[in-house]
Formats: sequence, structure tokens, C-alpha cells
Amino acid sequence: MPTNSAIRVPADFEHEFRGASRTAAEVAANLARTANAFVVEIDRWPRVHAGLSASAFQTLAILEGAGEPLAAHVIAERLLVSSASMTSLLDTLERKGLVERRPHPSDRRKILIHLTDEAHGVVDEMLPSSMR
Repeated sequence: MPTNSAIRVPADFEHEFRGASRTAAEVAANLARTANAFVVEIDRWPRVHAGLSASAFQTLAILEGAGEPLAAHVIAERLLVSSASMTSLLDTLERKGLVERRPHPSDRRKILIHLTDEAHGVVDEMLPSSMR
């Protein structure tokens, strides 16, 4: 990741913005830049290594961690996304052969999301052993 010099607020900042703190503004600006770089890096790693978005990889990790198939709404709650986003994400993962939608064994109104063998391999390859 390229290093950037710190963001500096002009010396007359507190004069122009009465009651504001130059130091606090610099900290906030640098924190925002760092947070953005962190999010970009989180998204880059699974995309480069497995061709997945961060959300797609997190979906696989949630299923792997659960140790059992889950309903789509449960995954969406854990991933903090809407059901519409979850449906689109599952469609993509299903096209890639990483998940399967199967009927619930005892409630035919429900569908459970299962990891495929290929998905287990992707998760095993990408998650550190300490997180499995």
C-alpha cells in the first residue's frame, strides 16, 4: 500500500472556523483516509485471491463458521445487508458453484444455503488456520 504524507490543516483553520480545533480536524481527516485505505485493502484481498467481493467471501465464511446450512435471511442479518442484496449475492455465488439453495428437510416453505465442496476449499485456502 502506498504511503501518503499526513493531511495537514492550514494554520489559519481555527481563525476561519471559530471554535474548531485544527488538531482535531487533522486527526479526523487522517483517520478517514486510513479507514478508506483499510476498506479498499479488505476488499482487494479476496478479489485478487479468489475473484470474490469482500461480501461474497464473508458470506462463505459465515456459512463455514456456522457449520451448517443457513437460511438466507440469517446470513443477511449476520452480514448486515438487505434481503435484496443477499439474494443478488447468493445468485452470484450459486453461478460460481460455491453455494447451493436446497429445500429445508422438514419445512418445505424454507430454503437453506449450503456450501459446495469447492467453497470449502476457497474458505480453507483464504482463512488463516487460527480462524477455522
